Amino acid sequence: MATGYSDEVRYYPWVGDHYSKQQQRWLVLGESSYELQLTETHAVTHMIRAHCGDSTSTFETGRYRVCAAAERLITGCEDPAPVHFWQTVAFYNYVRDSMAGAKARPTTLQFRQSLAAFNEVVCRLRPTVVLVLGIRLWDVLPGERDGWTKGPELALSMPTNARKLSLWTGRAQHASESHEFTCFPVAHPSSRRFASSRWKDWMDAAKACIAAQS
Repeated sequence: MATGYSDEVRYYPWVGDHYSKQQQRWLVLGESSYELQLTETHAVTHMIRAHCGDSTSTFETGRYRVCAAAERLITGCEDPAPVHFWQTVAFYNYVRDSMAGAKARPTTLQFRQSLAAFNEVVCRLRPTVVLVLGIRLWDVLPGERDGWTKGPELALSMPTNARKLSLWTGRAQHASESHEFTCFPVAHPSSRRFASSRWKDWMDAAKACIAAQS
């Protein structure tokens, strides 16, 4: 599933071997990669393989913060089994450009120019749920004027601010294909004082709503 994309998609998503078999197919959406060459189209796959203990030419074996956070957020466990988890989900970085360094942030134009690639990936992978890592990324995604639909607000607020939990219905269109999915945000794992445990109530409430919709 990682081949056959157009030139819009510069860095291919990770897709677990059992992803397509899941009743709920989760796509973890990161913000951007950094320090990659244009030829390193499979860098995301190499990162997750390295996180799971495999040696790769691009990434050193070890625990990667964004991967560990996604595991804990979705499973609700502090020490899940990485290899099993990553076989069941997909991962993609929204921004199609690679940043110069870990602290470099995408520009408004770079976010805007990445939408077509995101739509292509979503129509290809057809996730049930997209977990958006990053509030800034969430705020630049399409909104109600673009055909996305905001669900009812729940009483639960983010652990970092007063924003209420609401599940959105996102819509992707690529060529003749279209796909709808449920989506919601959390803070990015690189955010100051990020801890997956602080988001447990938020994640539990979101997962309960998603289960009720199934």
